Amino acid sequence: MMLSWLPRRGTLLILLTVASLWIAACEGGEEAADAADVATTSQTDVEAPLVSSEAGTVGFQDFSEGTEKSFGIFVCITDVEVVIESVEAISADGDIAMLGAVLYEADDAFVGAIHDFPPRGLDEDFLTAIPGATVDTACDSETRSQVVVGASRTGAGGGMIEGIRINYQGGSLDVADYRIILCGDEGEYCDVIDSRANPGTAGVYDEL
Repeated sequence: MMLSWLPRRGTLLILLTVASLWIAACEGGEEAADAADVATTSQTDVEAPLVSSEAGTVGFQDFSEGTEKSFGIFVCITDVEVVIESVEAISADGDIAMLGAVLYEADDAFVGAIHDFPPRGLDEDFLTAIPGATVDTACDSETRSQVVVGASRTGAGGGMIEGIRINYQGGSLDVADYRIILCGDEGEYCDVIDSRANPGTAGVYDEL
């Protein structure tokens, strides 16, 4: 006599098939998750080819020598050389405009904030126009490279550029904690420096 609680043969076969499919799906899901973890880890572990540790706030209060100014951002490569295609502000506010950028490479390269753009007093042999400038200075090299950004005050109210984006072939570098201040005639935007509690904030400079 067949016990009433036992499933019929066809029903049992269906249940076993469903269970097998469920186990296979779970194993496949675990394998896919493992693969996703590996892919995520690999992407995270890849170091960007162009890097910068610049952070702080630089700018001008005195415009008696003109409204066009230059500001330097140190960059270096972690592996292969990088070709810069463009440089832009991440955000800008007020009477301020980007003028462009050049690459400055020399053993003693240093531009903080200086008058004019292209920057005054630098040997033109060490300046390369952007786009098309190639950064080949390794981060452990004695030679130094700077992307020198030009900015101009376009009105009496002054303005601020917050963050610089350097676009290169194959990617981009955001120097997000770097700010350029061109003060207004009545001190506009200069108070931004005092209200920020960022490490590395340098202050407003008439000239470095």
